Amino acid sequence: MVYFADTAYVPYGPRPAEEIRQFAADAARFLCSQGVKLIAMGCNMSSAMALETTRAVVPCSVLGTVGAGAQMAVAVSPTGRIGVAATEGTVRSRAFERAIKALRPDAEVIQHACPLLVPAVEAGVLDGQLEEAVAESLGPLREARPDTVILGCTHYPLLRPQIAAYLGDDIRLVDPAESLAAETEEALAREGLLSDESAERPVTAFASGPASSLTNWAARALGIDLGEVGTVDVHRA
Repeated sequence: MVYFADTAYVPYGPRPAEEIRQFAADAARFLCSQGVKLIAMGCNMSSAMALETTRAVVPCSVLGTVGAGAQMAVAVSPTGRIGVAATEGTVRSRAFERAIKALRPDAEVIQHACPLLVPAVEAGVLDGQLEEAVAESLGPLREARPDTVILGCTHYPLLRPQIAAYLGDDIRLVDPAESLAAETEEALAREGLLSDESAERPVTAFASGPASSLTNWAARALGIDLGEVGTVDVHRA
């Protein structure tokens, strides 16, 4: 796996759509220069704003979180009342709503922007403060009572225990990243691109900002040691 984190330019949420499309294209071109055979676009904002334009500039398949998350939500929702918790930009794009309704036209999609959650996760605040941020951010979704909620930002699954406790056990939580991982494996198998070799280095990682930011997050959130991380500003290269 070749992983690129655009740490020097996050958060993407407040940025204009055209800039996000350019950033996504730059990242995809860089990954292709590393010889990848498929790109999984892990950022919900990029997937919402830039999936099609990115597919147009690289020769390999590009998959995104929005379609994967919508498919899973529709599959597990018993009533079609589906909530989307996401960043302001992703909510503004209405990408999840369109993807859900394309699969289930009668679905009722309740979107809500949660700008407090990413800073709370990034700051690593104490549990009590995290719970306060979750309550303040997700209050309207809890009142609306969807049966399923998509965690439409890569940070939000890190708060899954707090979100589940606040929304209640009867609400299903969907992490688009899990669906995207499964879709990626299926696409590689379908295209005959699965490898039967074990890589000496499972993950080769790059970041546009300081390497320490990515290595610290990988250890904290995933419990893995990335080793040496390359630094490259793909937007200026």
